[in-house]
Amino acid sequence: MAKKKTMFHRGTDRWKAVPNDAIKLAAVRWFALTIEKAGIELYATNTASFPELEKILRKTLGDIDDLRDKFASQEADCPEGYVLCDDDVCRPSCDRLGEPEDNS
Repeated sequence: MAKKKTMFHRGTDRWKAVPNDAIKLAAVRWFALTIEKAGIELYATNTASFPELEKILRKTLGDIDDLRDKFASQEADCPEGYVLCDDDVCRPSCDRLGEPEDNS
């Protein structure tokens, strides 16, 4: 199967900001920071909690990946400052940090 070419678009007519985008993004950030804070505090309190904490965090990331796959864009309609990456997700950059490179 041929690899889909990454499409770089800087804003199009299809993506439109709405007034409550900033509030929703702030909520996402709050959840992420709160999860990070709680995980660090739990580990600092008892390092033996790490295996269970890691399991919860990996499951959460898996759930988010599933949701991302469900709502991934099939169109090049990312907002300004974002590009549509190979996995059909809008990101500031298509670097796949933390994932092994495909050297095939």
